[in-house]
Amino acid sequence: MNSTRGQFAYRYEAMYYLKYLSGGAQLSKFGQKLADSIPRDQSIFQKWVRDRARMLEEVKASLEKEQCPDGCVQDIAVGYELLYACGWSVVPWEYGWSYVIDLDNLIFTIRKFVHLRLDNMPPTSLSLEDWWKGSVEVPPQCTVSTFNL
Repeated sequence: MNSTRGQFAYRYEAMYYLKYLSGGAQLSKFGQKLADSIPRDQSIFQKWVRDRARMLEEVKASLEKEQCPDGCVQDIAVGYELLYACGWSVVPWEYGWSYVIDLDNLIFTIRKFVHLRLDNMPPTSLSLEDWWKGSVEVPPQCTVSTFNL
């Protein structure tokens, strides 16, 4: 079902860079692809984090340069909306899935209450959908229960 909507965001320097997903947002598709894109090799992972941070700094500079006259900070061409609060992920059910790659805390969050360590992600062979349904277990060293927002 490709009509499943959702939201994806990066969190960097206490700001959220949000994109709305108009379809294909379910865990078995977008969520799995997103999780699989996070490098498991630490030397590659550190460069990946730096590259994402640099990209978000460029996005922020672009958004601030193109700030709308009514005060919103949005640029359709870039596709991100900047938010300064963490409450964005409290969405109506019609939005389906939400995902956050938190570069401040090195956490990958699914639907606001599942938190996986970016620097110790479960193996790519693990199906997040099977885990979500309780069919398989994620190693406890891959999860996070407390962090600072």
